[in-house]
Amino acid sequence: MALCVASLAIAHDHESLFDKCAVTGCVACEPSANIEDGNAKNIGVWLQPTFRDFSADESGMTGFFPGHEGERPEKQGLGVDHTEFYWSATKADQLRGSAVIAIAEHDGETEVEFEEAYVETLNSYLLPEGMNIKFGRAFWTFGALNAQHSHSDSFADRPLPYRAFLNKAFNDDGLEVSYKLPVDFYAVVGAGNFRGNDYPFGLAEEAEAGNEGKSGYIRVGSTLTEDSSWRAGAYMLSGNVGSRQTGHTHDGESETFTFSGESDLYVYDLRYSYKGLVLSGEYFSRTETGDLNIVVDEVTGSRKDDTFGLNDIETSGWYVSAVYELNPKMHIGVRYSKLGSPDYSSSANNNTLAVGDDALLSTAHEGEFNAGNYDPMALSYMIDWKHSDCSLIRLQINNEELSDGNKDDQFIVQYIMHL
Repeated sequence: MALCVASLAIAHDHESLFDKCAVTGCVACEPSANIEDGNAKNIGVWLQPTFRDFSADESGMTGFFPGHEGERPEKQGLGVDHTEFYWSATKADQLRGSAVIAIAEHDGETEVEFEEAYVETLNSYLLPEGMNIKFGRAFWTFGALNAQHSHSDSFADRPLPYRAFLNKAFNDDGLEVSYKLPVDFYAVVGAGNFRGNDYPFGLAEEAEAGNEGKSGYIRVGSTLTEDSSWRAGAYMLSGNVGSRQTGHTHDGESETFTFSGESDLYVYDLRYSYKGLVLSGEYFSRTETGDLNIVVDEVTGSRKDDTFGLNDIETSGWYVSAVYELNPKMHIGVRYSKLGSPDYSSSANNNTLAVGDDALLSTAHEGEFNAGNYDPMALSYMIDWKHSDCSLIRLQINNEELSDGNKDDQFIVQYIMHL
């Protein structure tokens, strides 16, 4: 019960702008915090039944080719959405292990996934003071939201850049080392090395040959007054993509997109809190070079198969949000997010996409994969009530236009309960 109270409370304690402990993804703390004894164990379940209603039949980020986690859920009405079972334990105040199994719905089927399974050092176990190591599978330190689970978010869905560039969140197999600098203010640097199983490097349980990723980050922050604090960070996630395959069904046609090459993603975040108000924003910038293969299996049985060479294709995205605590049980929030569409241009002789020539994807496949310089956007309004220590209900309205002229008004009711 103590963990449950702390989890839901701190998930909305927006003055805690520093590290988030990955145990259930919702406790803002130092790595050694919330350890009551040398062999503490925690077991629990997070439920997130959700009702969704959409005004548009389909919604897609043209030209971005995200995985299915980054796309709008297909199911409307009431669904179980996302259920998490977690186990965590500490040993002698020195090591912590955690495992999280998620059950979710996709395309009418139930999927079971090991979201996290890792071990991390605590209290600088056998390491220099301030240094910690985490290894296994985890939601790694990248941007403001990646390290936390969705039930800790202030909104019912992730902002567009997380959906487009991280397939909602990055949780690959790997190792991360962090070091808290011995300075008077909060400052942490870290680096990681990953297998390349997860988006943006791949989406298969077994990594493709050539897949690998690496990361680096720095976070700094400080309290300004008794009522205010700030935190800023810069992050890099870069690597080789042996094969990243995404796809979906559109108007009865099966569409498969496979990218191989290099992917570099940079993120910058800034958060500021004053009493019950927290302001936050992030900027994403991605550059990719490689080959993009598009296969369309048409209803008639015919197939279109084309490969395009990408040369330093740049995309970007950002969001800003404000969440205000009306009282200890109620919050309201607004968030605006936007993507900068990729500039797919081509050299007509060799199908190489580069900036400055005629647009190749405007004619290939009748242009349905070309964003046409349109920048997807989403505006969200949220209100939630924490009506007990272990449960919360949230109402949210989204106004999205992810492709030119395809407006989608969304109504979401989310219920979060810890068992």
